[in-house]
Amino acid sequence: MMKIASKVLLIIILCSAFGRAQNSNPGDLKTGYAEVGNAKIYYEEKGDGVPLIMIHGGFLDRRMWDGQFDYFSNYYRVIRFDVRNHGLTTSGADNFTNYDDLNALMDSLKINKAVVMGLSMGGLITIDFALAHPEKVIALIPVSTGLSGFDKKDDGWKEFDRNINIEFTKSNVKGAIDCMLKAWTDGPDRTPEQVDSKVRENVRIMLKSTFDKPDTMRIPGKLNPPANGRLSEIKAPVLTIFGNLDMQGIKNIAGRIENEIIGSRKVEIKGAAHMVNMEFPDEFNETVRMFLNEIIRDIKTGAAEKLINDNRGNSGFVLLDVRTQEEYAVSYIEGAENIDIKSPDFTERLDKLDRNKTYLVYCKKGGRSSKAMEVMNSKGFDKVYNMLGGITKWTDEKRKTATKQ
Repeated sequence: MMKIASKVLLIIILCSAFGRAQNSNPGDLKTGYAEVGNAKIYYEEKGDGVPLIMIHGGFLDRRMWDGQFDYFSNYYRVIRFDVRNHGLTTSGADNFTNYDDLNALMDSLKINKAVVMGLSMGGLITIDFALAHPEKVIALIPVSTGLSGFDKKDDGWKEFDRNINIEFTKSNVKGAIDCMLKAWTDGPDRTPEQVDSKVRENVRIMLKSTFDKPDTMRIPGKLNPPANGRLSEIKAPVLTIFGNLDMQGIKNIAGRIENEIIGSRKVEIKGAAHMVNMEFPDEFNETVRMFLNEIIRDIKTGAAEKLINDNRGNSGFVLLDVRTQEEYAVSYIEGAENIDIKSPDFTERLDKLDRNKTYLVYCKKGGRSSKAMEVMNSKGFDKVYNMLGGITKWTDEKRKTATKQ
């Protein structure tokens, strides 16, 4: 494998991303291969609801998202996959781009639009994908991201380039792995001893696994023109996350995203280098979850129950049942107010509600509540959530209800 390493050096430079392995509850885990050109792309998916796709960093694999995969599957339909040349994906001898592979995978899984999150190389792919297929993006979360066409590397990044070239020239796999660990896992300002040993070891395992793959590496095509200089074209909501101990060049890219994409947000996680989601999974997950809460208003029953429980006694929160009075009398979620969407005075009753409050709307299976949310949004209600599956799903999952009978 090392003899082709010089050909893939440009990928490596923007591709370091990292993982923290942990046991996964199989639950409703689905796995499979999507045939894309001459490749078979391995993927895993769990949960339901709005699709959230996770893309790993270069020379790693889907396992780098172990700290996020199960967590976010409680709220969304989560998909993670191995990019060509990585993990369990087999790479064919055809021309390809990583962003078009993502598009083909989405088509294979019948996903029209998704939230796309990627770290390093994965972040680069998310941005390229948003430019190539903007109609398929709900929101973007580039993490410690690279940027196609970016050429303003800092001194630490340039030093990594020199060191990795030396190790590749010597065909020294161990040296190359150590070089990548030092530059991208430790970061420019830490020693290995200052980094969680489990994080380092899990990164090492994934790097070694990639280097041990058969010599079938293929060079992906590039976005033309590249993303550098085109960020302002992205109109989807964007959250970019980075660690304050990462390479200065990576931090500069995060700054450019914030400055050039209107309405985008930038979050710095203190004490982390490149692999922020592995070093601080709880803080990372909460940051992403808060962002998605503002973007995605169709939520699963588990998330709805948490929203209800978190707002017990909060006068600024309203649980709204939009079924008929007869349906409501048979069974309803405790604390819910009833306004029948089919009632002639539905809009008049909405006009009497406080538009500054947060509303969680449900019906029998989610159809009427979805329409109610649309009507409320059109009337200036900014914080409205729709419970997917309605009270039918709620009761099927043995969640508590009340009755008027």
